[in-house]
Amino acid sequence: MLNLAKREHLALADIQKVKAALQQQGFYLQLPPPVANLLDEHRAALQQTTLSNKESE
Repeated sequence: MLNLAKREHLALADIQKVKAALQQQGFYLQLPPPVANLLDEHRAALQQTTLSNKESE
């Protein structure tokens, strides 16, 4: 158990949302952040580069 009474913030969660969930549901479920899709990021960067190159021609 973690005493939230004297805490002002948590590392990865909004403390107000945590407290509200505990009051309403009796629990708070924290999931890890989503994994970045590196292929999509790479494709977006390539598209940006391609557009920039076309504009400078």
